[in-house]
Amino acid sequence: MADLVSKDTGNKVITFKKVVWWFENGELVYHDANNDGSYTLATDPKFVVDTLNSFSDLKHGVSSQQAKIYMIDLKELVSNSVLRDPNGSDLTGGTPAGPFEDGTTFDDNTQIADFITVDLDLDYATDAMYFGTNSDTSTGFGGKMRRIVLTDPPTIVATSPGTWETDSVLIDMGQPVTTAPTVAMDWKKRTWVFFGTGRFVSNDDVAYNNQQSYYGIKEPWQDTSGHENNLVDINKDTDGDTVLDNEMTWEEVSSAYLMDVSNTMVFESGNIKNYDGATFTTVKDLNNNNLDTFSALEQEMDKDPSPPDNDPAGATIYPNGWKLHFSAARERNLGQAALLGDILTFTTYAPDPNACQNEGDSYLYATYYKTGTAFSASVIGLGTETDPGDGTSKDVLRKKSLGKGLAVSPAMHTGRERGSKAFIQTSTGAILVIEQANPGAVKSGRTYWIEE
Repeated sequence: MADLVSKDTGNKVITFKKVVWWFENGELVYHDANNDGSYTLATDPKFVVDTLNSFSDLKHGVSSQQAKIYMIDLKELVSNSVLRDPNGSDLTGGTPAGPFEDGTTFDDNTQIADFITVDLDLDYATDAMYFGTNSDTSTGFGGKMRRIVLTDPPTIVATSPGTWETDSVLIDMGQPVTTAPTVAMDWKKRTWVFFGTGRFVSNDDVAYNNQQSYYGIKEPWQDTSGHENNLVDINKDTDGDTVLDNEMTWEEVSSAYLMDVSNTMVFESGNIKNYDGATFTTVKDLNNNNLDTFSALEQEMDKDPSPPDNDPAGATIYPNGWKLHFSAARERNLGQAALLGDILTFTTYAPDPNACQNEGDSYLYATYYKTGTAFSASVIGLGTETDPGDGTSKDVLRKKSLGKGLAVSPAMHTGRERGSKAFIQTSTGAILVIEQANPGAVKSGRTYWIEE
């Protein structure tokens, strides 16, 4: 039984009340036409087709419409019991108003994942909202990481909803995103956005084997007013002209500007190599220079992205972040990551297409947030591969099997002991505890002192 609201091909809002059964092959729909508890066979061909299409979308976990975003003024809702957007326009008849008019710039056949909001300058006002999309395309499932920008560079005067940038793409990966990203800021006040790709919303997705990945992206920015201690200037009067400056450009990032660390292996010795399971090769930066050590890779990733406008022009290229392609068949990310200290922790899941096997396999990743690789010392353990450079050091694990069952988002804990723990519950009912020798600061404490 379902109460279903959808749109027909004429873009007219229609409501299916109490549809109790439908046969996809026979195209039969029974409904309570008079709302009196008496169910009869629907005979209107258009009603039947619209109902079947809508239920088919639900069954396969897809959308046949453009994604839309609704903004509701909660004050108006509480005070006047009406639904209005932030511009004061009524939200009636399923038609959003104002800057959230119809999502015409969004992709067709798209769903939106959970939002995350960020206050970059800690002034108690949101600067941006990030969300991923999941699109049904002719070649499979695609998607983007998008943002709504609530500030207006370069003046950074707080803007009204009518001037918010609602069509702002961080990156177009061509891969579906079904969970919220994780956002952080590094020591230079650069904003990092971390997220993975993949979906698991219908039986059809079990065998879906398109390449899925994880991304760590530095938001593009450009020095327009002179750095404050070489930091990214956000809502500061850095040049004394009483105008607040912002160096965030909110431009789109190209995947070509990301370091591919899918096969990058870190050893206890501090050396790094790419390893495909059979052969070790040298790690290269985006300018084809050798990177032989973890320190060299970290320094490369610590550089400001160049060119700053994300437009290749033959100049020296410094990465906008990293990308990690999952190695297991059907592996995908389904839960939000946790960033504690310097370690980004997330899980992946690989469903088993065998009809006799109820559970697939889950994995835990513990990556250094700047590089997407393992850290230079053990966090979740050591592997069995030997450093070809010194012949003795073992590889530092980045990925660890969690066994059977679906694992989603880890919960992090830090107590009296050093390091941290990741708690992960799986669909089997097991609660797994993974110790992490986290190299970063995982608890509050004194940062400096002065003796007078």
